[in-house]
This record gives sequence, C-alpha cells and structure tokens, in this order.
Amino acid sequence: MKVNDKETTIFLTSASEEGQSIAGWFHAHGQGQVCCLIPAHNEDGLLNAPFTHLLARTIEWVSR
Repeated sequence: MKVNDKETTIFLTSASEEGQSIAGWFHAHGQGQVCCLIPAHNEDGLLNAPFTHLLARTIEWVSR
C-alpha cells in the first residue's frame, strides 16, 4: 500500500515472512477524517482481543 506519509499518521504495521507492511493509518480530509485498518486474514487474528479493541476504538473515532 502506498501512503503519503507527510499527511498520514501510520499507527499499525504488520510483519510476516513476506515482509513488513502498513496495517493502519489515518489523516484529515476536508472537514472530516479518514482511517484505514487492514483486518487479519484468519479467524484467530480477527478475534484477537487487542485487535477487536483497536477495531472498536477505530469505529468510535471515525463515528464522531
């Protein structure tokens, strides 16, 4: 994923045998805000407590 890091805050990365990548970012857009959170690829990852907590906080943040 290509991200303009001058206007974007990267708050999450992921790592695997394939390398490291951006997994979460946000930035302002006009009067609002944009957030991207890349979900896990399997059930264990999606149900992971820290991930579900982060997902809930992200949804709350963009819903304001």
